[in-house]
Amino acid sequence: MQKGKFGMFLWVYAAIAFVLAILGQTLLCGLLLGFVIAAEKEEWLTRQVIQAFLLCLFSEAVSVVLGLLSPLEGLSFSTGRVFSIIFNVITVIVFVIVFLLSLIGAVNVSRGQDAGIPLAKDFANRAFGLIEQRIYTNMAQPQNPMQNQNFTSNPNPNPNPNPNFNPNPNPNPNPTQPQNQQ
Repeated sequence: MQKGKFGMFLWVYAAIAFVLAILGQTLLCGLLLGFVIAAEKEEWLTRQVIQAFLLCLFSEAVSVVLGLLSPLEGLSFSTGRVFSIIFNVITVIVFVIVFLLSLIGAVNVSRGQDAGIPLAKDFANRAFGLIEQRIYTNMAQPQNPMQNQNFTSNPNPNPNPNPNFNPNPNPNPNPTQPQNQQ
């Protein structure tokens, strides 16, 4: 395991970032990201903390959207109650998703591996200019349109249209006899 400039193992910073994501501490996770970028300057660590920060942002974005829709809970008693239940279910689902992904990410970074958070990993890699190349093996190759045509109309194997063209520059018609030199 690699140690950082301040004597801590690098994975500890990433694990703290994922714990902050579980706790919903977006500001602290953002401050940790700024510290990692400015002080440690280590690419792997920065990518892991970016992934944790994106989990925080996802949770916070859903919370803001539900907060903007909260006036719907003030409608009539039965309609408001339905909206309240729907919002609570969405909140619980988002928390469970963030909790599980943060737990998986924290375990992976403690092993020294990439956190592997879906979508956040791609964003973090693109932030550093790392683009995953995908190789497709079963793609049909474009065919040359001239390749499948049969040119049987010209029986002459000589591709040159000039009839006086001689592909053999040797003027001696019999190659086994030496030429007369003058």
